Parts: sequence; structure tokens; C-alpha cells
Amino acid sequence: MLQNWHVGLRDRIDRRRREALHCQIASAIIHDIEAGRLMPGAWLPSSRYLAETLGLNRKTVVSAYAYLIAQGWLASLGTSGTAVAAGLPRMSAATPPPDSGACGIGYRFRKPRRGRAAFRLASAAPGASLEPQKKDQG
Repeated sequence: MLQNWHVGLRDRIDRRRREALHCQIASAIIHDIEAGRLMPGAWLPSSRYLAETLGLNRKTVVSAYAYLIAQGWLASLGTSGTAVAAGLPRMSAATPPPDSGACGIGYRFRKPRRGRAAFRLASAAPGASLEPQKKDQG
């Protein structure tokens, strides 16, 4: 079953699309879960194997898996692997939450205003409280 799933996933990843690759992987996995091709408890391939199969960097697959774990679609079983979660979320991949960032994660970053420092940093010298304390030698 997983071999057929790999081929189907590879056909749905397109480097020319504006959507990030890890988001495309996550969307494809969610679609397969919702369509019943991946059932709760089904094991997913390792991130190394899937990255090699898709011809992608492993970090891309790790990001997709991490997103799906955080959203409740997958469960990490430590060194045993990753599986489809037993209790699936009720949201659909086709309808991300409003005002969501990449992959519907919900993070938004503002660009700093021109002419203003994004961060105000103090001097680089450590404070006196960080100096080693001398023991009384007496």
C-alpha cells in the first residue's frame, strides 16, 4: 500500500508551484488521510526514505511531518517511526484557518519599518554581575 502511495505523492509535488514543498507534502498526506488511502495507525515511511523517493532534502520532509504532528494528523512514535494519528482533527486541508501563515500554521512575521532598528541591543560587554566571584583567601 505504501509503494502506491509514494508514487501518488510524487505526482502531486511540483517545484514550480508557489506553495512551499513541505506544505505540498503536508497537503498531499492530509488529502490521502481524508480520502481513506492512509488509515489511522498506518505507518509512514521514514523522512530519509521519503526524501530520497521524492528527490528532496530530508529537512523538507521533516518539516512536513512536524507540521502534521503539531496539527494532530500524525503521531510521532520516537525511534519507531511516524504513523497516522488515531484521533484525527476535524478540519480540512482545503480550508486553512483564516489569517494563517505558511501551511496554515498561523505565524505571521512583520517586516521591520524602514529607518528603524528591528531590535535595540545593549552594549556587548557583560555586566558586573557575570564576573567570577573571588573567594576570600585568608
